[in-house]
Amino acid sequence: MPVRDMQLENEWKIRFEEYKKSGLSVNAWCKETGLKALKQSYFSWVNG
Repeated sequence: MPVRDMQLENEWKIRFEEYKKSGLSVNAWCKETGLKALKQSYFSWVNG
């Protein structure tokens, strides 16, 4: 069973909230915030 990184999980929760408030598509938001494509795919998968 993988060990959860609570700090990393919290950072992603904050990012997801920022994304939702932005009103942008995932692609546009990731481009604007400078997230790499792999992180963008993970972000979409986790929150999709």
